[in-house]
Amino acid sequence: MNIIIIGCGYVGLVTAVSLAKKGNNVTCIEKNMAIVDAINNSTPHIYEKDLQPYLKEVIDKKLFKVSNTFPDHNKNIDLIMIAVGTPSLADGSINLSYLKQAAKDAALFIKNAKNKIAVVVKSTVVPGTTYNLVKSEIEKYSKKLHPDFGLGMNPEFLREGSAIYDFNNPDRIILGYEDFFTKDILEKLYLPWKIEKLFVNTKTAEMIKYSNNALLACQISIINELANLSSRIGGIDILDVVKGISLDKRWNPINPDNTRVNPEILNYLIPGSGFGGSCFPKDVKAISSVGRSLDYPMLILDAVLNVNHKQPAEVVELLRRKINNLKDAKILLLGISFKEFSDDIRDSTSIKIIEYLIDYKSKITAHDPACIENLKKEMPHIYSKINIIENWQKCIQNHEVIIISTKWPEYKNLLKESIKNKIIIDVRRMFNKTDFKNSSYLTIGLND
Repeated sequence: MNIIIIGCGYVGLVTAVSLAKKGNNVTCIEKNMAIVDAINNSTPHIYEKDLQPYLKEVIDKKLFKVSNTFPDHNKNIDLIMIAVGTPSLADGSINLSYLKQAAKDAALFIKNAKNKIAVVVKSTVVPGTTYNLVKSEIEKYSKKLHPDFGLGMNPEFLREGSAIYDFNNPDRIILGYEDFFTKDILEKLYLPWKIEKLFVNTKTAEMIKYSNNALLACQISIINELANLSSRIGGIDILDVVKGISLDKRWNPINPDNTRVNPEILNYLIPGSGFGGSCFPKDVKAISSVGRSLDYPMLILDAVLNVNHKQPAEVVELLRRKINNLKDAKILLLGISFKEFSDDIRDSTSIKIIEYLIDYKSKITAHDPACIENLKKEMPHIYSKINIIENWQKCIQNHEVIIISTKWPEYKNLLKESIKNKIIIDVRRMFNKTDFKNSSYLTIGLND
Protein backbone atom coordinates (compact mmCIF):
# COMPACT_ATOMS: atom_id res chain seq x y z
CA MET A 1 0.00 0.00 0.00
CA ASN A 2 1.24 3.52 -0.79
CA ILE A 3 0.82 5.82 2.20
CA ILE A 4 1.45 9.47 3.03
CA ILE A 5 1.65 10.45 6.70
CA ILE A 6 1.43 14.15 7.54
CA GLY A 7 3.40 14.81 10.71
CA CYS A 8 6.67 13.33 11.87
CA GLY A 9 6.43 13.57 15.65
CA TYR A 10 6.18 10.73 18.16
CA VAL A 11 2.98 9.30 16.67
CA GLY A 12 3.67 10.06 13.01
CA LEU A 13 7.19 8.68 12.89
CA VAL A 14 6.47 5.54 14.92
CA THR A 15 3.38 4.85 12.80
CA ALA A 16 5.24 5.46 9.53
CA VAL A 17 8.21 3.26 10.38
CA SER A 18 6.02 0.46 11.75
CA LEU A 19 3.77 0.43 8.67
CA ALA A 20 6.80 0.51 6.37
CA LYS A 21 8.27 -2.48 8.20
CA LYS A 22 5.15 -4.42 7.16
CA GLY A 23 6.00 -3.78 3.50
CA ASN A 24 4.06 -0.59 2.81
CA ASN A 25 5.66 2.31 0.94
CA VAL A 26 5.45 5.28 3.30
CA THR A 27 6.31 8.94 2.84
CA CYS A 28 6.24 11.21 5.88
CA ILE A 29 5.62 14.93 5.34
CA GLU A 30 7.63 17.23 7.62
CA LYS A 31 8.24 20.96 7.08
CA ASN A 32 11.33 21.24 9.27
CA MET A 33 14.24 20.50 6.91
CA ALA A 34 16.64 19.75 9.78
CA ILE A 35 14.30 16.95 10.88
CA VAL A 36 13.86 15.75 7.29
CA ASP A 37 17.62 15.47 6.78
CA ALA A 38 18.23 13.79 10.14
CA ILE A 39 15.57 11.13 9.67
CA ASN A 40 16.57 10.39 6.07
CA ASN A 41 20.04 9.73 7.48
CA SER A 42 18.55 7.18 9.90
CA THR A 43 18.81 9.53 12.89
CA PRO A 44 15.48 10.04 14.64
CA HIS A 45 14.93 13.45 16.19
CA ILE A 46 13.07 11.94 19.14
CA TYR A 47 14.15 9.47 21.82
CA GLU A 48 12.12 6.29 21.48
CA LYS A 49 13.26 2.81 22.40
CA ASP A 50 14.00 0.59 19.35
CA LEU A 51 13.05 3.33 16.87
CA GLN A 52 16.49 3.82 15.33
CA PRO A 53 17.07 0.22 14.12
CA TYR A 54 13.53 0.10 12.72
CA LEU A 55 14.13 3.39 10.94
CA LYS A 56 17.44 2.28 9.43
CA GLU A 57 15.94 -1.00 8.19
CA VAL A 58 13.01 0.58 6.31
CA ILE A 59 15.21 3.32 4.83
CA ASP A 60 17.73 0.74 3.64
CA LYS A 61 14.88 -1.22 2.03
CA LYS A 62 13.63 2.02 0.40
CA LEU A 63 10.21 1.58 2.00
CA PHE A 64 10.30 4.87 3.88
CA LYS A 65 11.42 8.46 3.41
CA VAL A 66 10.67 11.91 4.77
CA SER A 67 10.03 14.94 2.57
CA ASN A 68 8.92 18.52 3.03
CA THR A 69 6.72 18.24 -0.08
CA PHE A 70 4.09 15.81 -1.26
CA PRO A 71 5.11 13.26 -3.90
CA ASP A 72 3.98 13.65 -7.49
CA HIS A 73 0.94 11.80 -8.81
CA ASN A 74 2.84 9.23 -10.87
CA LYS A 75 2.27 6.69 -8.12
CA ASN A 76 -1.26 6.16 -6.84
CA ILE A 77 -1.57 6.93 -3.13
CA ASP A 78 -4.06 4.75 -1.27
CA LEU A 79 -4.10 6.45 2.10
CA ILE A 80 -3.21 9.78 3.72
CA MET A 81 -2.86 9.69 7.49
CA ILE A 82 -2.87 12.88 9.55
CA ALA A 83 -0.68 12.67 12.66
CA VAL A 84 -0.05 16.29 13.63
CA GLY A 85 -0.08 17.73 17.14
CA THR A 86 -3.21 19.04 18.82
CA PRO A 87 -1.78 20.94 21.82
CA SER A 88 -3.88 22.48 24.57
CA LEU A 89 -5.14 26.04 24.43
CA ALA A 90 -5.46 28.18 27.56
CA ASP A 91 -9.08 27.11 28.12
CA GLY A 92 -8.21 23.40 27.88
CA SER A 93 -9.61 22.91 24.38
CA ILE A 94 -7.30 21.66 21.63
CA ASN A 95 -5.52 23.78 19.06
CA LEU A 96 -6.78 22.61 15.68
CA SER A 97 -4.64 24.89 13.51
CA TYR A 98 -2.12 22.16 12.62
CA LEU A 99 -4.95 19.74 11.84
CA LYS A 100 -6.70 22.26 9.59
CA GLN A 101 -3.48 22.91 7.67
CA ALA A 102 -2.87 19.17 7.31
CA ALA A 103 -6.42 18.65 6.02
CA LYS A 104 -5.90 21.48 3.53
CA ASP A 105 -2.59 19.97 2.36
CA ALA A 106 -4.25 16.56 1.96
CA ALA A 107 -7.11 18.15 0.04
CA LEU A 108 -4.83 19.90 -2.43
CA PHE A 109 -3.11 16.59 -3.13
CA ILE A 110 -6.45 14.80 -3.53
CA LYS A 111 -7.69 17.52 -5.90
CA ASN A 112 -5.27 16.42 -8.63
CA ALA A 113 -5.21 12.71 -7.83
CA LYS A 114 -6.53 10.34 -10.48
CA ASN A 115 -7.57 7.69 -7.96
CA LYS A 116 -9.75 7.77 -4.86
CA ILE A 117 -7.82 8.29 -1.61
CA ALA A 118 -8.82 7.67 2.00
CA VAL A 119 -7.91 10.32 4.61
CA VAL A 120 -7.56 8.90 8.12
CA VAL A 121 -6.96 11.03 11.21
CA LYS A 122 -4.41 9.58 13.63
CA SER A 123 -4.17 12.73 15.78
CA THR A 124 -6.11 12.80 19.03
CA VAL A 125 -9.15 14.99 18.39
CA VAL A 126 -12.42 15.47 20.25
CA PRO A 127 -15.55 13.66 19.03
CA GLY A 128 -16.92 15.14 15.83
CA THR A 129 -13.68 16.71 14.62
CA THR A 130 -12.98 14.24 11.82
CA TYR A 131 -16.51 14.26 10.43
CA ASN A 132 -17.14 17.98 10.82
CA LEU A 133 -13.85 19.87 10.53
CA VAL A 134 -11.59 17.53 8.53
CA LYS A 135 -14.29 16.55 6.05
CA SER A 136 -15.34 20.15 5.43
CA GLU A 137 -11.71 21.30 4.97
CA ILE A 138 -11.05 18.55 2.43
CA GLU A 139 -14.26 19.28 0.55
CA LYS A 140 -13.46 23.00 0.51
CA TYR A 141 -9.96 22.71 -0.92
CA SER A 142 -10.20 19.52 -3.01
CA LYS A 143 -13.44 20.56 -4.72
CA LYS A 144 -14.61 16.99 -4.15
CA LEU A 145 -17.47 15.91 -1.94
CA HIS A 146 -17.38 12.96 0.41
CA PRO A 147 -17.56 10.05 -0.43
CA ASP A 148 -15.47 10.92 -3.51
CA PHE A 149 -12.64 10.65 -0.97
CA GLY A 150 -12.56 8.30 2.01
CA LEU A 151 -12.75 9.47 5.62
CA GLY A 152 -11.68 7.66 8.76
CA MET A 153 -10.26 7.93 12.26
CA ASN A 154 -7.71 5.52 13.75
CA PRO A 155 -6.75 6.53 17.31
CA GLU A 156 -3.34 5.57 18.68
CA PHE A 157 -2.72 3.94 22.05
CA LEU A 158 1.05 4.30 22.14
CA ARG A 159 2.98 4.80 25.37
CA GLU A 160 6.03 6.98 24.97
CA GLY A 161 9.09 4.92 25.70
CA SER A 162 7.48 1.73 24.39
CA ALA A 163 5.68 3.10 21.31
CA ILE A 164 7.42 0.79 18.81
CA TYR A 165 6.49 -2.23 20.90
CA ASP A 166 2.92 -0.99 21.42
CA PHE A 167 2.30 -0.35 17.71
CA ASN A 168 3.55 -3.79 16.75
CA ASN A 169 1.90 -5.60 19.67
CA PRO A 170 -1.46 -3.87 20.15
CA ASP A 171 -4.17 -5.17 22.45
CA ARG A 172 -6.84 -3.84 20.09
CA ILE A 173 -7.16 -1.70 16.97
CA ILE A 174 -9.94 0.89 16.75
CA LEU A 175 -10.98 1.70 13.20
CA GLY A 176 -13.38 4.57 12.63
CA TYR A 177 -14.84 5.00 9.15
CA GLU A 178 -17.51 7.02 7.35
CA ASP A 179 -17.63 5.00 4.12
CA PHE A 180 -17.00 1.43 3.09
CA PHE A 181 -14.07 2.43 0.87
CA THR A 182 -12.17 3.61 3.96
CA LYS A 183 -13.25 0.56 5.93
CA ASP A 184 -11.75 -1.66 3.24
CA ILE A 185 -8.52 0.37 3.19
CA LEU A 186 -8.16 0.13 6.98
CA GLU A 187 -9.00 -3.56 6.97
CA LYS A 188 -6.29 -4.20 4.38
CA LEU A 189 -3.77 -1.96 6.20
CA TYR A 190 -4.08 -3.82 9.50
CA LEU A 191 -4.46 -7.31 8.04
CA PRO A 192 -1.02 -8.39 9.38
CA TRP A 193 -2.13 -7.71 12.96
CA LYS A 194 -4.01 -10.72 14.31
CA ILE A 195 -5.80 -8.93 17.12
CA GLU A 196 -9.38 -7.85 17.75
CA LYS A 197 -10.39 -4.91 15.55
CA LEU A 198 -13.39 -2.76 16.37
CA PHE A 199 -15.06 -0.94 13.47
CA VAL A 200 -17.08 2.10 14.52
CA ASN A 201 -17.93 5.55 13.17
CA THR A 202 -15.34 8.33 13.54
CA LYS A 203 -17.06 10.04 16.48
CA THR A 204 -17.06 6.80 18.45
CA ALA A 205 -13.40 6.15 17.61
CA GLU A 206 -12.52 9.62 18.89
CA MET A 207 -14.56 9.10 22.06
CA ILE A 208 -12.91 5.74 22.76
CA LYS A 209 -9.48 7.39 22.85
CA TYR A 210 -10.56 10.13 25.26
CA SER A 211 -12.55 7.78 27.47
CA ASN A 212 -9.61 5.39 27.70
CA ASN A 213 -7.19 8.09 28.83
CA ALA A 214 -9.71 9.77 31.12
CA LEU A 215 -10.30 6.53 33.02
CA LEU A 216 -6.56 5.86 33.40
CA ALA A 217 -5.94 9.42 34.59
CA CYS A 218 -8.83 9.07 37.02
CA GLN A 219 -7.27 5.94 38.50
CA ILE A 220 -3.94 7.73 39.02
CA SER A 221 -5.54 10.72 40.75
CA ILE A 222 -7.71 8.53 42.98
CA ILE A 223 -4.78 6.49 44.26
CA ASN A 224 -2.76 9.69 44.79
CA GLU A 225 -5.57 11.23 46.81
CA LEU A 226 -5.89 8.07 48.92
CA ALA A 227 -2.10 8.05 49.38
CA ASN A 228 -2.12 11.68 50.52
CA LEU A 229 -4.84 10.86 53.04
CA SER A 230 -2.94 7.80 54.28
CA SER A 231 0.13 9.97 54.88
CA ARG A 232 -1.90 12.35 57.01
CA ILE A 233 -3.48 9.53 59.03
CA GLY A 234 -0.08 7.92 59.64
CA GLY A 235 0.88 4.30 60.20
CA ILE A 236 -0.28 3.24 56.72
CA ASP A 237 1.75 2.24 53.69
CA ILE A 238 -0.45 2.86 50.66
CA LEU A 239 1.29 0.01 48.80
CA ASP A 240 -0.13 -2.41 51.38
CA VAL A 241 -3.54 -0.89 50.65
CA VAL A 242 -2.95 -1.36 46.93
CA LYS A 243 -1.94 -4.97 47.55
CA GLY A 244 -5.20 -5.53 49.39
CA ILE A 245 -7.15 -3.99 46.53
CA SER A 246 -5.30 -6.09 43.96
CA LEU A 247 -6.38 -9.28 45.73
CA ASP A 248 -9.95 -8.50 44.68
CA LYS A 249 -10.56 -10.79 41.70
CA ARG A 250 -12.39 -8.01 39.88
CA TRP A 251 -9.08 -6.18 39.69
CA ASN A 252 -6.83 -9.19 39.49
CA PRO A 253 -8.49 -12.42 38.33
CA ILE A 254 -7.29 -15.80 39.54
CA ASN A 255 -5.91 -18.29 37.01
CA PRO A 256 -7.02 -21.96 37.05
CA ASP A 257 -3.71 -22.85 38.75
CA ASN A 258 -4.55 -20.35 41.54
CA THR A 259 -1.95 -17.79 40.44
CA ARG A 260 -2.91 -14.20 39.69
CA VAL A 261 -3.20 -12.63 36.26
CA ASN A 262 -1.58 -9.39 37.51
CA PRO A 263 -3.00 -7.18 34.73
CA GLU A 264 -1.09 -4.07 33.67
CA ILE A 265 -3.94 -1.85 34.86
CA LEU A 266 -2.56 -2.34 38.40
CA ASN A 267 0.46 -0.21 37.39
CA TYR A 268 -1.90 2.76 37.43
CA LEU A 269 -2.47 2.21 41.14
CA ILE A 270 1.04 3.25 42.16
CA PRO A 271 1.09 6.67 43.86
CA GLY A 272 3.56 9.36 42.88
CA SER A 273 3.81 12.94 41.69
CA GLY A 274 0.94 12.65 39.21
CA PHE A 275 0.61 12.12 35.49
CA GLY A 276 2.33 14.20 32.82
CA GLY A 277 3.42 13.96 29.21
CA SER A 278 1.71 14.81 25.97
CA CYS A 279 -1.48 12.77 26.43
CA PHE A 280 -3.18 12.47 29.81
CA PRO A 281 -3.15 16.14 30.90
CA LYS A 282 -4.08 17.41 27.44
CA ASP A 283 -6.77 14.80 26.80
CA VAL A 284 -8.51 15.18 30.15
CA LYS A 285 -8.56 18.96 29.74
CA ALA A 286 -9.90 18.63 26.21
CA ILE A 287 -12.80 16.29 26.97
CA SER A 288 -13.67 18.39 30.02
CA SER A 289 -13.72 21.43 27.73
CA VAL A 290 -16.14 19.62 25.42
CA GLY A 291 -18.42 19.07 28.40
CA ARG A 292 -18.36 22.77 29.27
CA SER A 293 -19.15 23.70 25.67
CA LEU A 294 -22.24 21.50 25.85
CA ASP A 295 -23.27 22.94 29.23
CA TYR A 296 -22.38 19.67 30.96
CA PRO A 297 -19.52 20.25 33.43
CA MET A 298 -17.31 17.18 33.83
CA LEU A 299 -17.09 17.29 37.61
CA ILE A 300 -15.10 14.10 38.12
CA LEU A 301 -12.57 14.92 35.41
CA ASP A 302 -12.13 18.44 36.77
CA ALA A 303 -11.40 16.87 40.17
CA VAL A 304 -8.90 14.50 38.55
CA LEU A 305 -7.06 17.51 37.10
CA ASN A 306 -7.15 19.39 40.40
CA VAL A 307 -5.64 16.47 42.32
CA ASN A 308 -2.99 16.05 39.66
CA HIS A 309 -2.14 19.75 39.68
CA LYS A 310 -1.37 19.75 43.40
CA GLN A 311 0.48 16.41 43.50
CA PRO A 312 4.02 17.72 42.80
CA ALA A 313 3.58 20.05 45.78
CA GLU A 314 2.92 16.96 47.93
CA VAL A 315 6.43 15.74 47.05
CA VAL A 316 7.98 19.05 48.09
CA GLU A 317 5.93 19.02 51.31
CA LEU A 318 7.52 15.69 52.22
CA LEU A 319 10.84 17.48 52.20
CA ARG A 320 9.58 20.61 53.96
CA ARG A 321 8.37 18.50 56.86
CA LYS A 322 11.92 17.19 57.18
CA ILE A 323 13.81 20.44 56.42
CA ASN A 324 11.81 23.47 57.37
CA ASN A 325 14.03 25.92 55.48
CA LEU A 326 14.83 24.77 51.94
CA LYS A 327 16.92 27.82 51.07
CA ASP A 328 20.37 26.71 49.91
CA ALA A 329 19.47 23.05 50.50
CA LYS A 330 21.66 20.91 48.22
CA ILE A 331 19.30 18.70 46.25
CA LEU A 332 20.13 16.08 43.63
CA LEU A 333 17.13 15.36 41.40
CA LEU A 334 17.28 12.19 39.29
CA GLY A 335 14.99 12.20 36.26
CA ILE A 336 13.46 15.16 34.42
CA SER A 337 11.49 13.59 31.55
CA PHE A 338 7.87 12.82 32.33
CA LYS A 339 8.60 9.08 32.26
CA GLU A 340 11.46 6.67 31.67
CA PHE A 341 12.63 5.82 28.14
CA SER A 342 11.42 9.17 26.86
CA ASP A 343 12.95 12.59 26.22
CA ASP A 344 9.56 14.31 26.50
CA ILE A 345 9.31 17.02 29.16
CA ARG A 346 5.79 18.19 28.33
CA ASP A 347 3.83 18.56 31.57
CA SER A 348 6.55 16.64 33.39
CA THR A 349 5.87 16.59 37.12
CA SER A 350 9.65 16.62 37.66
CA ILE A 351 9.73 20.10 36.11
CA LYS A 352 7.02 21.24 38.49
CA ILE A 353 8.98 19.89 41.47
CA ILE A 354 12.03 21.80 40.22
CA GLU A 355 9.98 24.99 39.90
CA TYR A 356 8.84 24.70 43.53
CA LEU A 357 12.40 24.15 44.69
CA ILE A 358 13.62 27.14 42.67
CA ASP A 359 10.99 29.26 44.42
CA TYR A 360 12.39 28.04 47.74
CA LYS A 361 15.90 29.03 46.53
CA SER A 362 17.26 25.51 46.86
CA LYS A 363 20.49 24.57 45.09
CA ILE A 364 19.40 22.01 42.50
CA THR A 365 21.58 19.57 40.62
CA ALA A 366 19.74 17.38 38.10
CA HIS A 367 20.34 14.43 35.81
CA ASP A 368 18.41 12.75 33.01
CA PRO A 369 19.70 10.27 30.41
CA ALA A 370 17.64 11.62 27.50
CA CYS A 371 15.90 14.97 27.81
CA ILE A 372 18.60 17.57 28.55
CA GLU A 373 18.70 18.97 25.00
CA ASN A 374 14.91 19.34 25.03
CA LEU A 375 15.09 21.10 28.40
CA LYS A 376 17.75 23.50 27.13
CA LYS A 377 15.75 24.28 23.98
CA GLU A 378 12.19 24.34 25.32
CA MET A 379 12.65 25.57 28.89
CA PRO A 380 15.79 27.73 29.05
CA HIS A 381 14.39 29.53 32.10
CA ILE A 382 14.57 26.21 34.01
CA TYR A 383 17.80 25.01 32.43
CA SER A 384 19.65 28.18 33.43
CA LYS A 385 18.69 27.88 37.10
CA ILE A 386 19.84 24.34 37.79
CA ASN A 387 23.12 22.48 37.53
CA ILE A 388 22.98 19.70 34.93
CA ILE A 389 25.37 16.77 35.38
CA GLU A 390 26.23 13.67 33.37
CA ASN A 391 27.57 11.44 36.14
CA TRP A 392 25.05 11.51 38.97
CA GLN A 393 26.82 8.83 41.02
CA LYS A 394 29.83 11.07 41.58
CA CYS A 395 27.59 13.78 43.02
CA ILE A 396 25.73 11.80 45.67
CA GLN A 397 28.00 12.61 48.59
CA ASN A 398 27.82 16.35 47.85
CA HIS A 399 24.05 16.55 48.35
CA GLU A 400 21.93 16.19 51.45
CA VAL A 401 18.73 15.37 49.55
CA ILE A 402 18.24 12.90 46.67
CA ILE A 403 14.92 12.97 44.80
CA ILE A 404 14.25 10.10 42.38
CA SER A 405 11.53 11.58 40.23
CA THR A 406 11.61 9.47 37.04
CA LYS A 407 11.86 5.70 36.97
CA TRP A 408 14.94 5.32 34.80
CA PRO A 409 16.40 1.81 35.42
CA GLU A 410 19.93 3.17 35.96
CA TYR A 411 18.77 4.86 39.16
CA LYS A 412 18.42 1.40 40.69
CA ASN A 413 22.21 1.59 40.98
CA LEU A 414 21.65 3.94 43.87
CA LEU A 415 21.59 0.82 46.05
CA LYS A 416 25.21 0.14 45.13
CA GLU A 417 26.31 3.42 46.62
CA SER A 418 27.14 3.98 50.25
CA ILE A 419 24.21 6.18 51.20
CA LYS A 420 24.46 7.60 54.72
CA ASN A 421 22.78 10.52 56.43
CA LYS A 422 20.80 11.54 53.37
CA ILE A 423 17.16 12.31 52.76
CA ILE A 424 15.86 10.05 50.00
CA ILE A 425 12.57 11.01 48.33
CA ASP A 426 11.43 8.13 46.16
CA VAL A 427 8.70 9.68 44.03
CA ARG A 428 8.09 6.58 41.89
CA ARG A 429 8.48 3.85 44.54
CA MET A 430 11.59 2.31 42.99
CA PHE A 431 12.84 1.27 46.42
CA ASN A 432 11.71 0.21 49.88
CA LYS A 433 12.38 1.89 53.19
CA THR A 434 14.60 -1.02 54.23
CA ASP A 435 16.94 -0.26 51.32
CA PHE A 436 18.21 2.87 53.08
CA LYS A 437 18.78 1.95 56.73
CA ASN A 438 21.23 4.80 57.32
CA SER A 439 19.17 7.54 55.68
CA SER A 440 15.68 9.00 55.89
CA TYR A 441 13.39 7.45 53.27
CA LEU A 442 10.35 9.48 52.23
CA THR A 443 7.67 8.69 49.66
CA ILE A 444 4.06 9.46 48.83
CA GLY A 445 1.62 7.39 50.89
CA LEU A 446 4.01 6.34 53.66
CA ASN A 447 4.26 8.11 57.01
CA ASP A 448 5.47 6.06 59.95
